[in-house]
Amino acid sequence: MTTLHLRELARRALHERRPDPGGDVEIERVVIDVRLGERVELVTLSVRGDRLVVLATDGTASTSPAAHAALSWLAADLPRTSLVPEARERSTRSGDMTVVAPLDVAIADLATAIVRTGTNAGEAPAILDALARIGAASSSLEVARWVGRLRNALAARDEIAVARLLDGAGTLEAKDEPERVVDHLWVELGRELLDGLTPFAIERRHLLDPSSGEVLAEERLRDQAASNGPCPRVVNAGLATRSAHGRVRIVQYAVAELDVDMRARIDALASPSLADAFDRAEKRGLRSAAVEPVSLVRLGALAGGKVVDGAGEAIPLARHEDAPAVTALAAALASGAPEWLFGRWCLAGDTASIVPLSCSVSGRIVRLR
Repeated sequence: MTTLHLRELARRALHERRPDPGGDVEIERVVIDVRLGERVELVTLSVRGDRLVVLATDGTASTSPAAHAALSWLAADLPRTSLVPEARERSTRSGDMTVVAPLDVAIADLATAIVRTGTNAGEAPAILDALARIGAASSSLEVARWVGRLRNALAARDEIAVARLLDGAGTLEAKDEPERVVDHLWVELGRELLDGLTPFAIERRHLLDPSSGEVLAEERLRDQAASNGPCPRVVNAGLATRSAHGRVRIVQYAVAELDVDMRARIDALASPSLADAFDRAEKRGLRSAAVEPVSLVRLGALAGGKVVDGAGEAIPLARHEDAPAVTALAAALASGAPEWLFGRWCLAGDTASIVPLSCSVSGRIVRLR
């Protein structure tokens, strides 16, 4: 009945008023969910030249029951059926047929694909298809960044990170009303390009609130507009909005350079030790799927070439994520008196480290990414 129901919905949607795509149109790939008893398998049918390529999550093309069912459905000329009046009425009220699976369904399919193929098969077709469906299901930069982090965890074969990101996926796109912010001052201390649906797709600006020490993020795709100005800078926002996960959109603003008083305020906000900064990062959601905490840590003099905090404890640096930034940090600190480090926390398994974004040396702020 489900197959007939789907065919009838497709016929009905075809007869509705829809834009003509124009030109030559070919269907090159179809992704089908096939329910077999209590489980759902994913089948991908694609055209390569004059050959049909069949991929299924429950076996090869020749042995997969799901693949056989999908091919039978696609090749069959099923008789036309009609929906019961109640179902037809619901379909009319709801508007167009849903083309893209909801985000939670797409994420559930991804989790299923990873469980079946394992974290050592990050390039498996079932995983790539599921990731593509997640990207199509949401235009949120928060979701795009989550996809980028998950791809990196799969590439590193980091089972702990993969499990943590999947477990926390329910917090993505929190249903909150953006909070309006009027006449507020922020200081941008870091700017970086991050992986999203594609590598280096997202630009993130890290904005420190000099009155509270809170750090927010202004994000955009690289081809989208954002507030103007260099980094570092002072942003005096006449109007802005912020989300529950600390992302801000600046609407009206003015930009200024950092003066002596502002530099002193930033220096006063630096955490006295790495332990203190780590505790604050944990409270902000270090292990969550939607938040990547940033810390401002006071530095001590280089100890045998190692970067240490104000208490002399070595600071773990994320060389695995950005080795050039770590090298640039060491070179900058060797040129003067180290004052503070501004960096983003990241996790490899259960080990936390800091990606250097900027630092202050002898009163001079150096951007590292």
